[in-house]
Amino acid sequence: MKPSMDQSEPREASLWHELAANWRPLASSALALGCGASLFGQLFSIFVTPLEDSFGWTLAQISGSLSMLVVATLLYPFIGRMIDRKGVRAVAPVSAMMLAVGFVFASQASDALWTFYVAVLVLMAGGGATTALGYSRIIGDTFIHNRGFALAVMLSGAAITSMVFAPVVALVVDVYDWRAGFLLLAGIALFLGTPLSYLASGHAREQATENGEIVGGFELREVVRKRQFWILFAAIFFTGLPVIGISAHVSAPFEGRGLAATSAALMVSVLSMGVITGRFLTGFLIDRLWAPGVATFVLVLAAIGALTIAFSTTNVLLAGFGVLMLGMAQGAELDLIAFLAMRYFGMRAYSAIYGTLMISFAFALPFGATMFGILYDSRGDYFAALLIGAGLLVFAAFLFRLLGPYPALERTQSAHGQTAR
Repeated sequence: MKPSMDQSEPREASLWHELAANWRPLASSALALGCGASLFGQLFSIFVTPLEDSFGWTLAQISGSLSMLVVATLLYPFIGRMIDRKGVRAVAPVSAMMLAVGFVFASQASDALWTFYVAVLVLMAGGGATTALGYSRIIGDTFIHNRGFALAVMLSGAAITSMVFAPVVALVVDVYDWRAGFLLLAGIALFLGTPLSYLASGHAREQATENGEIVGGFELREVVRKRQFWILFAAIFFTGLPVIGISAHVSAPFEGRGLAATSAALMVSVLSMGVITGRFLTGFLIDRLWAPGVATFVLVLAAIGALTIAFSTTNVLLAGFGVLMLGMAQGAELDLIAFLAMRYFGMRAYSAIYGTLMISFAFALPFGATMFGILYDSRGDYFAALLIGAGLLVFAAFLFRLLGPYPALERTQSAHGQTAR
């Protein structure tokens, strides 16, 4: 038996104690996530030019395939329900195999654009349980005191594996073709993602047993009648709308306005630094402070960052500060969604609830990028878009404040085997 965590234990000691006790499910979940559906989003840009050259599709047509995420996310509440009932171990390995099938379909796409779109839909929907939808459930089951920080570590798995696989996939595409690149991704999903998902859920099974499989909270049908759920749903949307919209055009506001092209391109790296910083800093803070208050602080900083970019695009330091603040908000959002779902609604139907909340996030992605593009086209600059983005971030911060105190969740003992994760 691993030593149990006690609420009176000093938080700093608790962090390292809990990480040491649960490093196996944490590490394997992070790697499994990195070998899951996130691979497509992380490495998508490698395939854009080869697909253009092969079929003559436009950049807009190819990028439009990412809209299939919105359709796939509509299935996430049902996938989440399966995870809640059957456990991650029963669902995630099958999902990893479906992801591999989707990559194989993508490798066989014809010059009919719809064939590629269908393949993307299959891999995003079939691989749904290989995202945070599945693996954040493992974190919630195994971590008690430091869920926020553990979620940050788990969510960073996609960045780690993409750094490793990106040059390999790019080399395969260059030496052979884009079809071989998709087949390589299928192999990664099948031969690495599948066993890692089984391994991660197995470690979680052991820890859940040692923790006594304590489960508390509400069913999805109860949660959708609570005002906190719809406040959180709206807060997620109005956070994602400006953060994704501005991030998608991160270097564009600086180009042609006195900032050197190299400095403008540097903002992409600054944004990535902000994402990493925001993810871990937010994860650390929400374990210790009221999470909606942390969200408010991060979003107000992001709003200040948007205003800084709007009024000071010719100063590298000020521009970097603005982009860094926006990156922090982008890095914090997924961590906050998972953590707040656990704290306000509990673990009983967590995956179904999280899957439903992700619909809001998924719809914000295309709307945000499109909205900022339209505003640019209508005015010829990003000034109005940045001002509107700052206003939306402040509004989202206000919504998070409306969530109120954490509820006292009923905690019940699960029957052995019914909540295997």
